Amino acid sequence: MGKAGKKKRNKPRHAPAHFSVPDNPDRAPETAGNESAAQENESVVIAKDESLRLFVSQAASDDDDQREIGCATLANVLHDCSVVPLCCELNIPKILVVLMGTDKHSGVRSEAAGAIRNLTTLEDTVAIQTLERASLISALSVQLPKLVKTLKEASQHGGRQGGAIRKEDWDTLNANTEHIIHIIWNMVEKSESFLSAINTSGLYTQIFDCIRPESFPAEVVLAAAQCLQSISEDNAVISSAIVENKELLTISRSVLETATSESAFILLCSSVIGYLANTALILEPEMQPLIIKKLGEIISLDKSALILEVASQLPLMARAQLASKVAGNAVVLEQILQAQRNSLETIANLTYNRTDGDWEDFDDADEEMATEEDSENAVISFAVLQACSLPAQILTCCGSMNPNAQQLFHSNAAKGKNFLQLHKLVQSCALSCLSNIVSLIDNESIAYDLLQNVWRDLFILWSTATDPEIKVQAIGGLLSMAQKFVEYPTIKSSWNPAGEEVQHLCQVAISHSESEEIEANICALLGILAQLQSQKSNLLDIGKTFILALESPSAWVLAEVLNSIFDVFAEPEFNEVVVAINLMNSLQTLTSQMKEKVQQARAAGVAKEVLGRLKEAKINLTRFIAYKKPQFK
Repeated sequence: MGKAGKKKRNKPRHAPAHFSVPDNPDRAPETAGNESAAQENESVVIAKDESLRLFVSQAASDDDDQREIGCATLANVLHDCSVVPLCCELNIPKILVVLMGTDKHSGVRSEAAGAIRNLTTLEDTVAIQTLERASLISALSVQLPKLVKTLKEASQHGGRQGGAIRKEDWDTLNANTEHIIHIIWNMVEKSESFLSAINTSGLYTQIFDCIRPESFPAEVVLAAAQCLQSISEDNAVISSAIVENKELLTISRSVLETATSESAFILLCSSVIGYLANTALILEPEMQPLIIKKLGEIISLDKSALILEVASQLPLMARAQLASKVAGNAVVLEQILQAQRNSLETIANLTYNRTDGDWEDFDDADEEMATEEDSENAVISFAVLQACSLPAQILTCCGSMNPNAQQLFHSNAAKGKNFLQLHKLVQSCALSCLSNIVSLIDNESIAYDLLQNVWRDLFILWSTATDPEIKVQAIGGLLSMAQKFVEYPTIKSSWNPAGEEVQHLCQVAISHSESEEIEANICALLGILAQLQSQKSNLLDIGKTFILALESPSAWVLAEVLNSIFDVFAEPEFNEVVVAINLMNSLQTLTSQMKEKVQQARAAGVAKEVLGRLKEAKINLTRFIAYKKPQFK
């Protein structure tokens, strides 16, 4: 309970939405200003409905420009789930798939692909299933090979610069290819059946061919690398194909060996590392040092000055003469944050080391517990990480954003929300990495060094963070560290957390100002700290905190505080505190209530593991009281 370590991404990383500008904007539906918010919202809804119905008529037009304008206008409507019901009712997904796959005009095909791309970004199962039923995979299997072949041929003759293709055609070709790759990326993140279809069709080989930084457009290469990272995760078919593709591996190595400060290329490197780390190549002596070195370079990038600069410039984006520069800085920051998040996710996966058991929920009559083991070993050892100073570099990514920058982003919510979210994801991934890395430590001296360097910073992050999810991860990280460090006798006897830290934990545990997960983890953490030789002077305060926490309505908190009590006060040497806090009477009173508390927890549908721990605590409570009674005769 409470561990922050995690394998897999925190959230699916969908490809960004596509915004299109119709060649004839006058044909796009207009929304007039209204005096009331309700009227304005109604106007917007009507405008969206009109756009959808207008598209159906435009899609059937013999005029190429009309079909292209219809698709472009539609792309700008498909940005929220409210349009999906009418969209499906009008059979628009099927129409778009047909236009993307068979229309004779390249501009129409590209704009239709852009509209589908936007539809796949929506968190709407109906939209995804409708696209699958519309034979999306078949259309993609026809179009992507044609596009890649054309790109190769144009690139061989110098591409746009060599005059092999008109600029307009080159831009359309690139946009269409990028749209289709993003569609595949988004669909795979949301549909297992679509991923199976990608494996069966072999369409992933076309994505391999798009990773050509020397000749293909940067946007296409980056999209292909990001997509490949996503579709190769836990996918033996594609992972094996990557290993067997010598050309792809040569290009990938070349990308990682290139020294650059360009943010887009840094993001590309993080995705290349991502798909290589999904294969057995991560274990090869020649590849692993290169990957680890590059990961360290990416996560150690100092972005603090750029964050403050972008935050202060956001209000200036409305000024035409400054918009370009500000937007450029914003793109650079976004790409660096994405690259760091990507790299930290990769490290988290490579350091994931799980041997946790799952609780079996037996009937009360059984009064016993069982576990079902599920283990998975980390790919990279702590020694390898430490040799490259990765733990220290990861710690720098855990820090909170500059308060002034954070305030500026909040005050420009429309533009600043994305940066706040990305920064939070970087923090979250870094905390997961730290928790995973702690679990890999197998040397007492290393553990002590890490304890000295990390504990205080992590405690400050937890106590000052304002985001609930970051606070949960930070306290989970502290708990994981404490659980690991007390395994070593020297640390257990010499570790001396600051008194104000322990007092702060006690205050938060009984304040009910935090989530039950945080309160439960604090009780578990106090149970560990109370066993340290250095904390004898705080034992009375910790004991009083436990007595108050016993009154918590949370099954999770109750289970953790009982387990801590059992661990801390079992031996006679602490009976003076037991008497001072009247512990035995409190526990005796609680005994008669435990059966009802377990029944209430089950009826409330608490997590299986929490229920298991509560039932275990119920059994051990009776045993603990029986064990302690002879000590007071």
